[in-house]
Amino acid sequence: MEIVNKFDGHKAIEVLLYIVSRRKDMYSALKILFYADKMHLEKYGRLISGDNYAALEWGPVPSKTYDIIKTARGETKFHLDREFKEKIREAIGYMKIGNNHFIERKREPNLMLLSESDIECLDMANAKYGKLSFGEFVSISHEEGSYQRACVNGPIPLESIIEDLPNSIEILDYLQLG
Repeated sequence: MEIVNKFDGHKAIEVLLYIVSRRKDMYSALKILFYADKMHLEKYGRLISGDNYAALEWGPVPSKTYDIIKTARGETKFHLDREFKEKIREAIGYMKIGNNHFIERKREPNLMLLSESDIECLDMANAKYGKLSFGEFVSISHEEGSYQRACVNGPIPLESIIEDLPNSIEILDYLQLG
């Protein structure tokens, strides 16, 4: 039985704003979200914004959250309604300096859309991984079993991410019953 995520794009915007208040480069923000999602999944049985992950060249990436960033930088190929695209542009900016990609906050995050457990895991992931360099992120994220089991540029099934957790059986049972 495949477990399906329900993505909350409005929450994903707030999550990005929260993360980039501490780490502004796009790559680090996406990786911190990956590790925060894993922590939240292990402790609370759900992902923070319900995103799906893909195994891109530089490691696991939350697909729809990445689409939000690409929308902020002006790409238009995504099937998002006009109102949501406007919310993205009002909240998030994008800059490229050399080879570095940065997310800029245009406003403070709306913490009313984040639960205490969301903030807890985002803070824990930032504390544990927030100081890593690009190369360190590539190295540790490529060691993830879920990444190794996926095809490059292919999806990483939620079940595969769960498989890497120490309480994987309990989480799978919980999600399949819910």
